[in-house]
Amino acid sequence: MTPACAAPERREDAASPYPQFESCNASLSAIPSRDLYVACGNTYPVQGLALATKLHRVSHAEKQGLVDLIFVHGIGGNPRSTWTDDSNSYGWLNWLDEDRADLNVYTIEYESAPSEWLGGQSMPIYDRANNLLELLASNSIGDRPIVFVGHSLGGLLIKKLLQNAEGLGVSRWKSIFENTRSVVFIASPHQGSARVPSLDIFRKLFRITELGIELEANNAALRDTYNWYRAKSLPTLSFSERLPLPVLGLIVDAASSEPGVPNAVAVPLNENHTSISKPRDRGELIYTSVLQFLGKPAAAAPSPVVQNSEPSGLAKISTLSDLISTFDKDFLFRWEQNTFNSSIKNYSVYWPVRLRRPTPIHAAQCFAAAGLQKLGASVHLFIDDLGEKDFDVNRFRDQLLAWLKKVGAEPQAVKVYTFGQVIATAHGEASPRADPWTAVRKWLGDTEYKLGPILKVSKLIKPNDKAIDLAVLSNKRPRRLLSPPMVWTCLSYLNSLSADQQIITLAGYDEKLLWDVWKDQTVQPLPNVGHLFLPLLSEVDSQHGSAALHMEEPKSYSLDWTSRDDIRNALQTEFNGPDWAQFGRLIPWSIRCCVFLPQFVAGQEACLQVAIEKIGLDTSIDGLAAGQLAGPLTNELAKWLI
Repeated sequence: MTPACAAPERREDAASPYPQFESCNASLSAIPSRDLYVACGNTYPVQGLALATKLHRVSHAEKQGLVDLIFVHGIGGNPRSTWTDDSNSYGWLNWLDEDRADLNVYTIEYESAPSEWLGGQSMPIYDRANNLLELLASNSIGDRPIVFVGHSLGGLLIKKLLQNAEGLGVSRWKSIFENTRSVVFIASPHQGSARVPSLDIFRKLFRITELGIELEANNAALRDTYNWYRAKSLPTLSFSERLPLPVLGLIVDAASSEPGVPNAVAVPLNENHTSISKPRDRGELIYTSVLQFLGKPAAAAPSPVVQNSEPSGLAKISTLSDLISTFDKDFLFRWEQNTFNSSIKNYSVYWPVRLRRPTPIHAAQCFAAAGLQKLGASVHLFIDDLGEKDFDVNRFRDQLLAWLKKVGAEPQAVKVYTFGQVIATAHGEASPRADPWTAVRKWLGDTEYKLGPILKVSKLIKPNDKAIDLAVLSNKRPRRLLSPPMVWTCLSYLNSLSADQQIITLAGYDEKLLWDVWKDQTVQPLPNVGHLFLPLLSEVDSQHGSAALHMEEPKSYSLDWTSRDDIRNALQTEFNGPDWAQFGRLIPWSIRCCVFLPQFVAGQEACLQVAIEKIGLDTSIDGLAAGQLAGPLTNELAKWLI
């Protein structure tokens, strides 16, 4: 019995550049203007016949751009003719190469036939994504910032290869994900296409490849990747087709063209599924929009110098005093010299911390302590373990020391104590000058301070509270009253260990009140001490950025970051609110304290790559869109904190 449409027989037609097909009951007619074939009532592109897997460099070999711009064609597509009808050029890929000296422009070739009639066996999306990841990695893609442009299926492949690069644990692939700055989608069916035959009879009739089947609307694998990409909030630009193709009609409808990420809406163009990726001149909207989306050209890097190269970051700092000044001036720490004498070179860092799950605030303190250690200071970590059972002391210590190691410090050289150990030592009269009970009695019994300041210094009420709410206080733990005198006692203990040492206290912004009160409450002898406070991290609802975040109060976001998703969720909560770029809020604070600071201490340039624009210590983020900043910032924070 003859099937309704048998396998087409391929022949070459000398009069046409396009191969023709014939079958027993149906003929295939070429549509040269769009490189399509109508077969058994369906229209297919033919550029995808028997393609190899290659990376084609559009830019001249001698061009050394700072950003890799990679084009990925769609189903049945071609590394050249997907982007232009000119067989002698790469069309707008050449224009981008000419107009932007900072770009290395590439186009990918891979087999993507939708039907076995039109080519070999196409890989499913998961396998093809891994195939392309290795292709990119083997060509050193991932060493520089990357921007992807995908047409149709190409956009879905971009999302899948980024998902696999992040999640499969292959380091040379992961760098591709970490260096991806933005993505452009051109008529990509993020939710699948209703034009893909879904009934088994049509699958068999047209011998649809596995790749073609995966493009069905509402395919489960597509939904998984769609939700993954939506959560990443990478800067995204998207375009949708408005005109139908002959026979098939609209391939990707407006709804499926929407990428589903913040600050990105599919821009409709009066083009069909194939013409949309082929702008005819530099004045077309898709070209001007992509140019604008790429941002300012990346600044050219200075020529590499093998010898006598200019040092970066901390390597440029020669003395501990200069480092403290840099913390104060460039990183917005607050330095109070008090009785600190920088001419005496015996430096110690006194770093008291409450036992709890480590947060980015602790990480920023670690980075600062690491910098001080690199300039010759000894670091002494005192953990407040009194009455705390919520977190393990050893786990807390190990996390903090791991952060120091990330920026090149020596965690094994850090001296670690607990408040409990200091009490035990003082009780045994090994160091009577550090007797905690003397300090406690002085603080709670002999002090001239009224109850309000005592409660504020103990963090039982907020510094800006005008009245005491007894209902709130009734749920607080009285052990917090012990924290101030114990912090002061441990400082006295550290001072007793070495004569003539100069001590730098390392603390959060909200510890300033504690040290102001200490000046009236100290137990003799007085050490030579200066105070280094972290930059302000303000309350989310603070209108003027003057109230330091209170760690014990409920917040709209969490600082208990143990995964990339934790970081992403906290940042997105901030981005969704007003004034997120305001000084002291989580976004600018995180950039300065948990991106620029660890880069600086590790000896790197303090910068953040956003799309192909680099922002630094002196760059305002007011003009940046949340969608541009969220993905790169999440990736960079995860690099240092997770």
